[in-house]
Amino acid sequence: MSRLLTDEQVTLLSKGFVLLLLAISLLALVVEFREDGTLVALSGALVFVYVSSVLAVGVFTDRLFAPEIQIALFVGFTAYWVYDYFERDTTLSILLVVFGLAVFLQQGRRLLE
Repeated sequence: MSRLLTDEQVTLLSKGFVLLLLAISLLALVVEFREDGTLVALSGALVFVYVSSVLAVGVFTDRLFAPEIQIALFVGFTAYWVYDYFERDTTLSILLVVFGLAVFLQQGRRLLE
């Protein structure tokens, strides 16, 4: 049985996808800044730029699953979920914040071992 893609091709596609994600988040930041021009309105876009930047660092250094990268990533996710809670006031946002804090604490414990 032959493989569709080699490991190198999958890695290259992953890096391309992460770069595309970073470019889209930067574009969203520019668009929101031009529309609103306020820092409060940019909070969600800023968090997306942060998360996609951390993801890019993790992918390009081949350390995506290292505790430091995971902590940085889930700090960004949790910040967005807190922002989303204040914007929409949903139960799902609270559950996601709790999940983000749990992952953050678990990775912090793993880092200290």
